[in-house]
Amino acid sequence: MYPQSQNTNSSLEIKYSKTNLAVPVWKGVQLHSLYDPMKEAENLIFTAFEPLRNKKNFLIFGLGFGHHITALLKKLADEGLRASIMVIEPEEEIYRKYLEIAETSTFEVIAGKSVNQLYNDQSFINFLCTKPGIIRHPASFNLHVNYFKELLSHRATNTVAELRAILELPEDSDLQQLLQGFAPDTHLFEIAKHDILEQDFFLIEMLNAISATVKESRS
Repeated sequence: MYPQSQNTNSSLEIKYSKTNLAVPVWKGVQLHSLYDPMKEAENLIFTAFEPLRNKKNFLIFGLGFGHHITALLKKLADEGLRASIMVIEPEEEIYRKYLEIAETSTFEVIAGKSVNQLYNDQSFINFLCTKPGIIRHPASFNLHVNYFKELLSHRATNTVAELRAILELPEDSDLQQLLQGFAPDTHLFEIAKHDILEQDFFLIEMLNAISATVKESRS
């Protein structure tokens, strides 16, 4: 293992695996294997990838030091596939340290944001609309299980009022006019029961994206 200076005021500790890869330890919880992080990551992706192989984008819950994302990128390359990757990391300090040790980064990370902040982040909303496949980094997900459960349940209970706030629609837009036909506290899944495809394809696509993401997260 390499020597590593530690900030005693930080919740983050850095250790090194037997294969000399950096492993973050957050509040005493190691986020990758201390034996062989890449083998662990490859096993995760091997299991998670097959049902998602037709996805064009991937939403990853938890960054750690990105070994599972490296494995996903390698799998995509081996399959001759391309996909965009967005990572949600609850702890900004982990992301900052990752940037210090990473050679390159070919994916987007949103770090240190509350669930409400995420749903007011247009890049996150736009990414959800692509119906990404979800991959959970087990150690990160278990460490922040309440955060990720809130993130998932938040999608399932969005209302018309929340959708209007997220999209910031002009009052004279067709979509705004359509939404005005529903009470502000109407759940989005209730709207999905109506035959509105011909009226506004964007809204139905938004609903489909939310529905598909929630279903995959629970599978």
